[in-house]
Amino acid sequence: MENPNGHPIPLLDVAGIAEALGVPLKSVYYYVSRNEIPFLKVGKHLRFQLDQVLSHFQKKTEESKLACAE
Repeated sequence: MENPNGHPIPLLDVAGIAEALGVPLKSVYYYVSRNEIPFLKVGKHLRFQLDQVLSHFQKKTEESKLACAE
């Protein structure tokens, strides 16, 4: 996977995405179990693209704001 500049996009493991989001590891596993966070399975391992995860949460936040405004 590459970004628009042609550079590979780094994949984060569970600990990396938990640190980037500022949440406990347990929360990341919870989000994955409920399909609430975009992830990739590489063998038995979970990997995440930070930009996709942040975009996903931003979209959900905007949807929540719209639902509250109605």
